[in-house]
Amino acid sequence: MILLMCMVLLWSQSARAEQIPADVFPGMVFDPPLEDSYQSGEAILIAGLLEDEALADGQFLLQFSPADGGEPVQVFVNLAGVSFRHYHIFG
Repeated sequence: MILLMCMVLLWSQSARAEQIPADVFPGMVFDPPLEDSYQSGEAILIAGLLEDEALADGQFLLQFSPADGGEPVQVFVNLAGVSFRHYHIFG
């Protein structure tokens, strides 16, 4: 089962990142919280839990859109039960 989450997160060379409020993703807990921007070359940890047991062992998609309007980056994250842990480096 794939849970599709379309997020518009930006990455750029100069943006100051802010944490995305937890209520933006109902039923998901990110630890550490996601930020609203990332820099090119930055490595991030996408980790946390889903509250819906029906989605256990599935997968979800995060889509990151570059600030310069380039091609979006899709990151598929696999679930281990209802928990997830994935590293990504922005190119």
